[in-house]
Amino acid sequence: MRVGKSWRAQAMVAGSVIGFLVLLAPARSSAQDIEAVAHRKGITVPEAYYQRMQEDPTAYEFERALFRRAGGASASGEVRIPVILGLFVDSDADPHITREMVEASLFKGPAERGTITESYLEMSRGALTVSGDVIGWVRTGLTMSEVVGSDSALGPDARVGEWIVDMLNQADADVDFRQYDNDGPDGQPNSGDDDGYVDVITVEFLEVAASCGG
Repeated sequence: MRVGKSWRAQAMVAGSVIGFLVLLAPARSSAQDIEAVAHRKGITVPEAYYQRMQEDPTAYEFERALFRRAGGASASGEVRIPVILGLFVDSDADPHITREMVEASLFKGPAERGTITESYLEMSRGALTVSGDVIGWVRTGLTMSEVVGSDSALGPDARVGEWIVDMLNQADADVDFRQYDNDGPDGQPNSGDDDGYVDVITVEFLEVAASCGG
């Protein structure tokens, strides 16, 4: 049986976290990292972010997946993640970026500035290998404005979780998500010592993100 409901819960909880992957940073530094990166890039953090932090100071902390397996230490071993390429209903009919291009840029290379795989191998001194599978493009039934809402996808009217679930429902027919549940001590996916949740789901979209000036 596939992970099923587990990825649904994860998608809803992580709905406002799109386009970045935190693997090595301590869990409790996540929120501060968001603010520090925004300050360094001269980007104003949306007010909804601060409101969410007031309501739930742990909203942007990560405790599952590699954090569970590492037990507070630096992550090591092999990590395989699904990367889903998502389209809004009003995205370009023919995306100019192909699945193969994304796969080369993130994992397989060659990539002008290096891949994620190469980056984590270097930062971990060879201890952590990050690979992945690129899925899509998957066209959903929501427009970009419906997903983003009024406050950079962080406000109460955002529908990011619904958008991600739409993609996952479509991908589930062809993808066995059990292979991405590998946070137990034996380092083997879906072996019985894992927690029943997909460790990480990364979503890429075609449009320019607000964090990049879009």
